[in-house]
Parts: sequence; structure tokens; C-alpha cells
Amino acid sequence: MFPQKLRELRKEKRLTAKQFGEKFTLAESTISGYETGARTPDMETIEKFANFFEVSVDYLMGRTDARSTTSKSGSNHNVDPEIIELLDKLQKKGAALEATAILRTASKMNKEQLKDILKVFEMIETEKKDGN
Repeated sequence: MFPQKLRELRKEKRLTAKQFGEKFTLAESTISGYETGARTPDMETIEKFANFFEVSVDYLMGRTDARSTTSKSGSNHNVDPEIIELLDKLQKKGAALEATAILRTASKMNKEQLKDILKVFEMIETEKKDGN
């Protein structure tokens, strides 16, 4: 869902992938990878994109149809910080384990599911360190 939302929002702003990438010091090919689903940005980048488009991270990730529930201060109230933290941890562990497909799926999970997936990654890392 993220790739489609990103492309849709970029086109609404009438930006090419190159122009959009330049705003974040990212290559056109990186933006293209995000929009095709071939690449997955980290949570910090996703948050920057959401802020740029003035939508919630949940909207950008396809978890809600509500574009934004921002206050006048501009903070997103419907983004659970624990979910962002868990997704960020999964991103870091997934990169080490080359599990980008799981990360794309993880963005649609609830907190308990994310915690379970994180435990699985930690078990895999432990087994790799132990040589099993």
C-alpha cells in the first residue's frame, strides 16, 4: 500500500520522482524503488514523507483512509509511537537479515504482531551468532 500512496501523493503535488527525491537528497532511482515496492524506506524517512505531504504515517502506510488528524501544531495524533519504534527496530533487524518482504507486511500489523515478529528476528540472530 505504501508504494501506491507515495506515488499518488507525489503526483498530487505535481512532482516528478527526480524533483521529489531532490527535496530529500535521494536519487530518482531510490524514489522509483519506493514506488514500485522494490525498496523500503526506514521509518525516519517515512515520517519525513508524511510530514512533507501533511498526512499521517498511518495514511501513508495504508493503515487508515483518513489522510490526517493533525492539530494546529502539526503533530500526528493517530500514530502510535510504539508502533513507529517497533517498525524501526524491525527495519534495522530486517536489513541485517535481508527481509524486506516481511517489512512490507509488518507495516500493516498491530503492536502485538510486531512484537512477535521482532522476537522471531531476535531468535534468528541468536542462532546465527551461536552457529546453529
